[in-house]
Amino acid sequence: MSRETDSEPETWDSLRDVFHREIAGNGGDSAAAFIAILDELDARMGVADDRIERNIEIVDALIGWLKLTQEQLKGLPNQVRRSTAEGVAQLGATTERAATDGARNGARASEQGLEALRAAVSAAEASRRKLARVALIGLPVAFAGALLAGVLFASFAIPTLPRSWQWPCTLIGSEFRTSVDPDSPTTFCVIVRK
Repeated sequence: MSRETDSEPETWDSLRDVFHREIAGNGGDSAAAFIAILDELDARMGVADDRIERNIEIVDALIGWLKLTQEQLKGLPNQVRRSTAEGVAQLGATTERAATDGARNGARASEQGLEALRAAVSAAEASRRKLARVALIGLPVAFAGALLAGVLFASFAIPTLPRSWQWPCTLIGSEFRTSVDPDSPTTFCVIVRK
């Protein structure tokens, strides 16, 4: 492998593999294989030297760039101060006008928001009063209706159920019992305590 003609490989073959390949290629001559290994080492050293030279050039360029940057950074604070002073002087009156207009517009928007908030509070208060009136009238009516429905159900609906139906007792968790008198149509749901 020569430094001028061969390109640099990404990975090198191991020297053992190169040695075995050279022995096989030279018909078992170990001296020729050893010389081929020395040539391979020289080629690899040449590539390493080239890399070192390139790295030295890169480091030199980097050092030059750092020196230039350092010189520019030394002059930067004075330039920044000067530019800032000029910018503040130019923007002073414009900033004051914009701040005044912004404060005026902000106050106007705040007043509009306050009015909208007052209207929302009034609407919520009216809605609460209306709900209280409906609850005051509707709650007793609903309670009385539920009580009346329960009484009517117990008085009319339950007695019309057939005697053999045990599921209403099971539904409320009680025990179904018939009357002692076999001719009586009355049945009972009894809660048994243990």
